[in-house]
Amino acid sequence: MLLIALAASGWLVATDEPPAPAGEISMPTRPTHRTWQAATAVRPDAMDGRAVDGPLQEVDPHLIPRETLYPTRLPGSAPAGRDLFAARSWSRPVATQAIVSPPPAPAPPALPYTVLGKQFDGEQWAVFLSRGDLTLLARPGTILEGTYQVVEIAPPRLVLSYLPLGQPQELAIGDAR
Repeated sequence: MLLIALAASGWLVATDEPPAPAGEISMPTRPTHRTWQAATAVRPDAMDGRAVDGPLQEVDPHLIPRETLYPTRLPGSAPAGRDLFAARSWSRPVATQAIVSPPPAPAPPALPYTVLGKQFDGEQWAVFLSRGDLTLLARPGTILEGTYQVVEIAPPRLVLSYLPLGQPQELAIGDAR
């Protein structure tokens, strides 16, 4: 593979045309149609973009000032006085008035008791409750473990008051049968 590449490069060197003599310089040819001549015809003393009366001469496009060919501000670009690389901050702007909402009202925890059963003794209901291994008897007015007070027993519900907050909570105990 290397020998093929070496042979091909040697052939290219051997068949290359000799360079042009030092005195000959080849220049690109100019198009001769009218639109090119009209676009590049200006007066030599009007190179700064001013309108000047007088005969027009054909000028090489490389000699036309850049401002004439390319405007300095394109449509939709930033205004001239605006600094495109100005320092900017990622921090949030300071709020002038902070909206302070009141904290939510504290809620009592979920009831820790499970209903084991109920009994009606002719005058009032008694409900048997359990929490873990502990069994409790609940009657109206009874305080359970210092945190709950039995407010009302009216099947199918038992109303307990959470003492630290004074908020009532209900526990389903079943029908009156």
